[in-house]
Amino acid sequence: MNISKILSQTLWVGALSATLAAPATAAPYPTQPVKIVVGFAAGGLNDVLARLIAAELAPRLGQPVVVENRPGAASNIGTAYVARATPDGHTLLLSSSALAINPNLYENLSYDPLEDLAPISQISTTKMLLMVNPQLGVETMGDLVAAAKAEPGKLNYASAGVGSPIHLASEVFKQATGADIVHVPYRGSSEALVAAMSGQVEVLIDVMPTAVPLIQEGKLKPLAVAAPERAAVLPDVPTSAEAGFPGFLAGSWNGVLAPAGTAPEIIALLNQHIRDIMQSPDIRRRVLELGADAKTSTPEEFAQFMRDETRKWGDIIQSANIRME
Repeated sequence: MNISKILSQTLWVGALSATLAAPATAAPYPTQPVKIVVGFAAGGLNDVLARLIAAELAPRLGQPVVVENRPGAASNIGTAYVARATPDGHTLLLSSSALAINPNLYENLSYDPLEDLAPISQISTTKMLLMVNPQLGVETMGDLVAAAKAEPGKLNYASAGVGSPIHLASEVFKQATGADIVHVPYRGSSEALVAAMSGQVEVLIDVMPTAVPLIQEGKLKPLAVAAPERAAVLPDVPTSAEAGFPGFLAGSWNGVLAPAGTAPEIIALLNQHIRDIMQSPDIRRRVLELGADAKTSTPEEFAQFMRDETRKWGDIIQSANIRME
């Protein structure tokens, strides 16, 4: 038998076997524009953060990155849309602590954030402030609690609606202090702010980005930051612990997620890009100017954080007996 022919056939069979055994090459990513869905209206913190990230992410991915607002139903519309999207990395979600709150409020959600979304990275945290109408005449958080206990049910607090983060933060305040103040829900944060400034209600707890400008204009008086550390933009305002009520801790957060089933290598790539973006000095400065703090994580850390937050808000909602009508 021809030795060279045998060797040729052997080499051909070996090459074919190696080809069949080799893993398939991963498809390139991205192959089209990437969409970041925001379940809130344009102009809010979620929207601004999404646009900051989109502008920085596009040149890194080599594709346009666009922001699409799908507001409604406390962000459930936009979240459900992403949960049902093709898990190829071209549709992402930028959302907030609503992901941990809504499953505890709504009985028939069409999605489960812990099962139907793949965490990529947390991107920010936002402190909350306890504020009062300046005409109330209290100077400290202790003064406010004393006034509320002296006349239970007399003072009112505004919220952006039943089940909103503002409402839940106010329930944390009541549980931490034993103060009896009455909930007055409004249709959104803007109406709640107007109510507090006009004196329709005396108390308001809200996130830093919306509160700071009004405080600087003297329209609202800050009493405490509901966080372990003071806020850089309001360094003279004490923390809740410094005010004597360490149990009053409430805040919001934001993060980026993809549909469940998105390839791990795509999640890892996006995580690295987003963490690099959020850790750049310019972006950190711009986020701080918005009243938030840049904070990133690994996908695994973000997943655990979401589980912890879901349990925490579930306990608060259950103890306060909050139900969506």
